Amino acid sequence: MRHVEEVSRGLACGCRCTDCKRPLIARKGEVRVEHFAHQAGANCPADLALWHAAREVLLETAATHAETMVLPKADQARLEPAPKNAAVDPTSAQQTLTTRIPITLDARVHDVVFTGLGHRRDAHRHATDCAGALVINLRTLSPQITRGALKDAILRRAPRTWTAARQCASSRAQSTEQQPHDQRELAAHAERICDQLTQPGHAGAESLPWQALRARALNKLEASDEQWRRATIEPRIHDIQRPGTAISATAYEYAARVGTKTGTARALVVIELGEDTLKAENNRQTRYKTPTLVIHAPMSNQGHPGRVTHMHWLRIDHWQRALDERYQPFQTEEDTP
Repeated sequence: MRHVEEVSRGLACGCRCTDCKRPLIARKGEVRVEHFAHQAGANCPADLALWHAAREVLLETAATHAETMVLPKADQARLEPAPKNAAVDPTSAQQTLTTRIPITLDARVHDVVFTGLGHRRDAHRHATDCAGALVINLRTLSPQITRGALKDAILRRAPRTWTAARQCASSRAQSTEQQPHDQRELAAHAERICDQLTQPGHAGAESLPWQALRARALNKLEASDEQWRRATIEPRIHDIQRPGTAISATAYEYAARVGTKTGTARALVVIELGEDTLKAENNRQTRYKTPTLVIHAPMSNQGHPGRVTHMHWLRIDHWQRALDERYQPFQTEEDTP
């Protein structure tokens, strides 16, 4: 897309409407604000052009790998393109004002939905189409806004909110038969598991099945006890940022910091309180690109809290490689750093 400031005056601009595809005239006088107009006989809403411009600016900015986006509650995340299997074809004719735009924020794939468009209707008109998305409200923007100002609004200034928790709560209120567990009990159980993860003295903390990593090239018969001990690590969660995000009716996601004997790093914690499926696991493999601890603690059919039955890490191949490189076979204790 081109801004009116970037093209020649009149029909020489060579532009067409994003809605009806008819030729446009670039009106660039000295009295009125510069704008595009149809040649004749059309009354297409300017909001659709603004949506296309916003989508283009978002995707182009993500492709630079050099910007951050402000999230709700003033947090910031690194903005990058979505994986190819999640991206939307920008030439698709099926796009509407509520089309989800996949992007990557801090290595997690999220959908962005622009609201407040569509003849300046209420900002939450499309709320039912936005479940689980980052909603950015463009209601106050003018269709004549410059690309620089539009980029600033998308990344920082425009109001924004997550919709996952609200949409899940709404669907549960509409159908209690489909959602047998009380949401407050689920959230409270997830919080108790967070306490177990971060507080060694908490009830149940000792029984957590932490996953251990060990240098694969090291042989127990050839290693000293000290080397064997040092070549085994159990990544532990040091801190969890609360509250978490409800990513489904029975799953919660938390930002966290993980620590080992060699340092700390950022990670994610996903607590699944429902019945886990192969499809859900495949979705997690696609969604998460940074170290992620997945915890399974299914609630009983009677709604009673369940214990943690399984814990496993995703995206920690680089940790395993570092261990393998650190402890090569036949090293002596003196050779070990």
